[in-house]
Amino acid sequence: MADPVHKTLLVFDIEKFGPRRHIEQAEAQRVMYGFLEQVLTEAEIEQTSTRLEDRGDGVFVVLDAEVSKAKLIRSVLTELPTALYDYNRLASDTAKIRLRAAVHAGDVEITSRGVVGTPAIEVFRLLNSKKLYAQLEESGELLVFAVSEAVHHDVIRHDFSGVRVDHFHPIDADDKEPRVAGWVYAATPPRHTTPADQTGPTEPAAPAPQATPAPKPQAPSAQLPAPMSGNFFNGSGNITFHGDNIAGNKTVHDK
Repeated sequence: MADPVHKTLLVFDIEKFGPRRHIEQAEAQRVMYGFLEQVLTEAEIEQTSTRLEDRGDGVFVVLDAEVSKAKLIRSVLTELPTALYDYNRLASDTAKIRLRAAVHAGDVEITSRGVVGTPAIEVFRLLNSKKLYAQLEESGELLVFAVSEAVHHDVIRHDFSGVRVDHFHPIDADDKEPRVAGWVYAATPPRHTTPADQTGPTEPAAPAPQATPAPKPQAPSAQLPAPMSGNFFNGSGNITFHGDNIAGNKTVHDK
């Protein structure tokens, strides 16, 4: 068994590849490899630094340690969306292509049959997570791209030119245990993010304002009636005072 060596791992997967007819699958695969060549060329990655494993509906790319991950990610974010758009605007509905892509890095063993190691498992866990599937389905974008926690730590968080840190949002590939943490690229936060994506603790909702009860009507305080003279009308009945108006004091004698 050979000692593991550090590699950068890039994976592509074509959306809804299985239901396509044979001729459509062959064309989609051909186009995907064309996209991959554009990405690697733009990132200035030599073929001698690249190992490819075909996955039918996708491709697994193993890159040597000296390959710049920043250049690779910048190329994925710039070349791939443009290539997908240019192809799809002229393609028939059955030939259109959308991709999921992911990048990870770590120590793996290269054997005559393939690649062995935890990073190889984790990059496919990230690529095939339900949250990445959901992001592609709900966003309407032609590409959904994620990086591992390790790549985010080494590259993304440093905010290199063309790789904006504020456009990456945390997700968990929690379909299986143990969970694989990653970051998905989106100009705005996607729905399927982890609670850690919140910038701070959620403030409790303010209680609904209580209605102030209307004051109970108070019985009028007893007051002496104002001096009146002559006849007056109050309410529905008539009250008549008989007598003359006077100024000053008057003594009334009952008869």
